[in-house]
Amino acid sequence: MVIPPTSIPKNHTDPHRRKAKAVFVALARNSDLWSMLESMKQMEDRFNHWAGYDWVFLNDEPFDDIFKQYVSLVVLSGSPHLDSLLNSRFVFRLLLSDTLKR
Repeated sequence: MVIPPTSIPKNHTDPHRRKAKAVFVALARNSDLWSMLESMKQMEDRFNHWAGYDWVFLNDEPFDDIFKQYVSLVVLSGSPHLDSLLNSRFVFRLLLSDTLKR
């Protein structure tokens, strides 16, 4: 999908424009690399090249070197941060205990 230039906000280059405190968060596995890169490239080309938000990638296991290398090449505006989630059973227990506390 190509976004016509007329749909880009006119004030996107205004140096006084307030930028929201935000990051892109992606739950991804090493096997998702190629589809993730395609989505990231589109977001960088159409929006993040001027917004400069960082990327946070979460995985249920450590990211491999290939994932790290390619993601770093695509993220031109912000910084990539890669981390692994806790064991899914442990996360479920935490969510359940928080719900029960309420």
